[in-house]
Amino acid sequence: TTLALAGSQLFSWTAVSGASEYQIQFDDQSDFSSPAVDAAGLPGPNYSVFLPVGTYFWRMRARAPGFGGVWGAWTSPWTVTIN
Repeated sequence: TTLALAGSQLFSWTAVSGASEYQIQFDDQSDFSSPAVDAAGLPGPNYSVFLPVGTYFWRMRARAPGFGGVWGAWTSPWTVTIN
């Protein structure tokens, strides 16, 4: 779990070798049944987002052209609490 102050947050992760784009999701439910944020087509391994106060789960995945443009598996979710 990561704690952060309210406002715009920058989320970063390790680049995936050969990835052409990334997708990131934030949800207040661990099953990601109704993501508050679902952003795809990200060119690099970071994303800036404003999240209201609360606890969120977030995950990301990558797509590489060498694999037929298919999205890779989602990461295990991380948790962030915005105060």
